Amino acid sequence: MGEGELIPARVVEAPWLRRLDYAGQDLSLVLESRLGLTRITGELMMAAPTVPPPGAAFGVALLQSIARFTWDGETTYGMTERSSLVTFVEGLKERRTENI
Repeated sequence: MGEGELIPARVVEAPWLRRLDYAGQDLSLVLESRLGLTRITGELMMAAPTVPPPGAAFGVALLQSIARFTWDGETTYGMTERSSLVTFVEGLKERRTENI
């Protein structure tokens, strides 16, 4: 596949799903490894959300999207998929009922 050593890393900053934007949202992330911190910039290019119907007692919002990522001078496009309970997503919190 690629050249060089595969170095384990952990995520220290992640683009959590808090809003259902269709484009322009910052998807940047920061990884930490023995080499230090690595920032990968990302931008949401287009998205297709899936949300539970209004009044659902429980639900998960899903955002599948195309994103542009740049790292160390190289840019690529790829797919991202993020999800969150509707109680954490702006505009969906109010759609939840209280009969959980």
